[in-house]
Amino acid sequence: AGARTARPDIRVIVKYIGSWTDVAKGKEYARTAIQQGADIIMHAAGKGGLGVLDAAAEAGEGYYGIGVDRDQDGEHPGRVLTSLIKGVDTAVYDAVKDLKDGNWKAGEKVLGIKEGGLKLSPMQYTRKDIPAAVLTKLEKVRELIVSGRIVVPKTEEEIQVFEPPKL
Repeated sequence: AGARTARPDIRVIVKYIGSWTDVAKGKEYARTAIQQGADIIMHAAGKGGLGVLDAAAEAGEGYYGIGVDRDQDGEHPGRVLTSLIKGVDTAVYDAVKDLKDGNWKAGEKVLGIKEGGLKLSPMQYTRKDIPAAVLTKLEKVRELIVSGRIVVPKTEEEIQVFEPPKL
């Protein structure tokens, strides 16, 4: 949905390496995606994703990886476009605060962009390469998600019917 919001005509390639630790397989799958036309590859593969970032870096100029979980921008400075950072600190703080205040309840709690559970890295090595208009659009999308005017799809079915906002 994010890719389609950025570019409605985009072609998204989905691959699963089936491992959280297989760096070589992550690299192999990323190389295949690059051969199929991918120029930006986002992983969600734990340590295996380091192979994805390696492949994007090795592909050179015009190819980028997107890190996950923590700021991975420094893995390959200038070749990791950004990283989707999990706000584990926010989740722990909220849980401890709820416990201290007597409000803690067992169960699932989802923290998205609005709640500080997800954020982008500062793009230390790539921000200078991103046009100002793109950064402005990215901030506008973040604001629309926080306000609830964009509802992020959670299932494959929701993605299929997702209509990118006109920005």
